[in-house]
Amino acid sequence: MGPAARDAAGKWQSLAAMSPDEPRIEVLSESPERVAFAVEFAGQSLPLRVREVIKVRSDGVTVESSLTGEKIDGLRIYFPRLVFDGLERSVVELSANSAVLRLRDGGVRFKLLKPAGARLRGTGRELGHRNGVVEPLFAEVRGNRAVFSISGARAADE
Repeated sequence: MGPAARDAAGKWQSLAAMSPDEPRIEVLSESPERVAFAVEFAGQSLPLRVREVIKVRSDGVTVESSLTGEKIDGLRIYFPRLVFDGLERSVVELSANSAVLRLRDGGVRFKLLKPAGARLRGTGRELGHRNGVVEPLFAEVRGNRAVFSISGARAADE
C-alpha cells in the first residue's frame, strides 16, 4: 500500500522498491479522539521526497501522500485487495474512486478522496502474501498529491 512515482523514462517506481533511508516521523497532534503524524522519506538513496500525513480516528484512517522531485511525472496510490485468505475468497465492490472488500462478517473500505476524477482499478495480477493472496488496486492521479481513507465496512454499508 502506498505511493509510486513515474520517472522521466515512464517507469513506475514504488516507494518500497526504492529502498529509502530511515523515515523521519513527526507527531502533528494527539488527543483521545485523534492522532495525526507525518512520515517523510528522503535521502541520497531516493530520487524524490515522499511525505505522508496520517490521521487516525476511531472511524478510520486518512492519508495524504505527496511527492516532490525533479524527475517526477505522475503519482499512483496502491492498495492491496485481499483476494483469498486461505479459506475464502473476498467479495469486492469496485466503483470509480472506492473499493469495498468483504470477507465473512467484516469488511474494509478504501476511498480515494482527492483529486476528484481519479479512478481506482485492478492490476489483474494476484500475488502471494503472508495473509493469503492479494491483487494490487491502484489509482493514477494528476499532479503529485493524493488523499485516501481506509475505514471499516459492515454488511449494511453501501
